[in-house]
Amino acid sequence: HNNLGVLFGDLGEHQKAKSCYEIAIEIDPNYANAHNNLGVLFGDLGEHQKAKECYEKARMLEPDFINLVNSVDKGDWQNSKNILSKVCINKINNMKRYIDEFIALWCLYCNKLLREGDIKKFTQIFIKLLIMGERNYNLNRLIEFLFKTVDINTILKLVESNDKILIKVSYCQYRFENGDFLQSEKLAATNIQDTKSLIKNTETEDLGWLVVRRSLALCKNKNFARKTLNNLLAP
Repeated sequence: HNNLGVLFGDLGEHQKAKSCYEIAIEIDPNYANAHNNLGVLFGDLGEHQKAKECYEKARMLEPDFINLVNSVDKGDWQNSKNILSKVCINKINNMKRYIDEFIALWCLYCNKLLREGDIKKFTQIFIKLLIMGERNYNLNRLIEFLFKTVDINTILKLVESNDKILIKVSYCQYRFENGDFLQSEKLAATNIQDTKSLIKNTETEDLGWLVVRRSLALCKNKNFARKTLNNLLAP
């Protein structure tokens, strides 16, 4: 409901956005993000006293979360990552929730960058999100929006050589999610073969195995996936 409220807000449908935030708060009154987003909405509508009340509620519930929101709004990845690490250490039982919120906030920021046409800045953050996020709803939607908006070759020209394979994996996922299974398997097989040099290097082997794992999941034909993996492992 909170994420849906953000989308309605981006579309200028303020009443629908307000209703979504209120439902999110009704479900979880301690959900600081929803209080914060409702405050932003009231601010946009000129209802500053209500906005102030929402911000104060959010700060009271999760002061670290507000600092995280502010860091993301400034595009400060490193500081936001430091805040996330601190929160996860102090509240380890809620670690997954905070990581999901972190990814959701940065996906919204990246979505804004795409709409503004700042592809270079987008790719710098997008690569980091690809490493962090796996089977994440907000990241999957961002991937879909990206490849409906920008040609993959344009993105590949903007990233370092080792990062290109992550972009290719995300494109493979885009094709898979859109039902183009033959093409996604072909791309996945190529990506897996391209990990050989990464896996042999101790500095990049983690990246290589990450690509292998995610690429295998994008092969609908499991026999094909097994054969591709065997080809990688063959001496």
